Amino acid sequence: MGSYLKKPEMKHKGQVLFSKNGPLNDPRGYRTRRDRKKDKIAKLAYVKVTVFIVMIPVVLLLVSGSFPAPAGFIKNETARDPTWDELMAFLREDDTDRQQYQEEVFDCTHFAQRLHNNAEQAGIRAAYVTVFWYNNSTGHALNAFETTDKGLTFVDCTGSGNILTERQSMDKIAYVEKGKKYGTISIYHATSPEYDYYLQYIQNKDSLYSSEDPNIVKEVNIYWCDYSLGDTIAYRLHQRI
Repeated sequence: MGSYLKKPEMKHKGQVLFSKNGPLNDPRGYRTRRDRKKDKIAKLAYVKVTVFIVMIPVVLLLVSGSFPAPAGFIKNETARDPTWDELMAFLREDDTDRQQYQEEVFDCTHFAQRLHNNAEQAGIRAAYVTVFWYNNSTGHALNAFETTDKGLTFVDCTGSGNILTERQSMDKIAYVEKGKKYGTISIYHATSPEYDYYLQYIQNKDSLYSSEDPNIVKEVNIYWCDYSLGDTIAYRLHQRI
């Protein structure tokens, strides 16, 4: 089999034997070098065009920094940025953090999506945030709000694997800065979204209301709903930290 064998003797005119380069007894198997070169050029051109067509949406995605929202996301064009106190009041009333955490069933992505939707429905503009680590192959999802008096505020409402009691809460202000550890403080004790405030807090306050994750932040992507697309819900990367 293949061109390494001696040329076979044909017993029947209709018989076709194949080698590496095509049928031995097929006229197309005896193409000239020029013909084969033309075919290679044509194939190369086809591959280039195909790759170009396939890459167009990928390039546009990278340039625009936007992606279609997953099913279940809600937008509200009349939503506005809240004050710090308005955000805290909303979080205290919202029950997202009281949902039970279940690996791959209701994880951080679901908590972040639910809080986003509840905020938008309440008239509060919310962002969906993804965080990636230097020392861990997994990532994390949370939310962000642009408070009018204290600026960008990260909120992590990821719940517990246990059912919470009435007085328990998993709502936290998240402190995210590239190259530093990911930290949180309960919304009932945090008074600022600044990372320096968090560092001072964990040094001077009871650690019962704060946490410091061993993961080092590598990248933070903040996606806000792009209302310019009309009825299409898409999220545009407005800030990469």
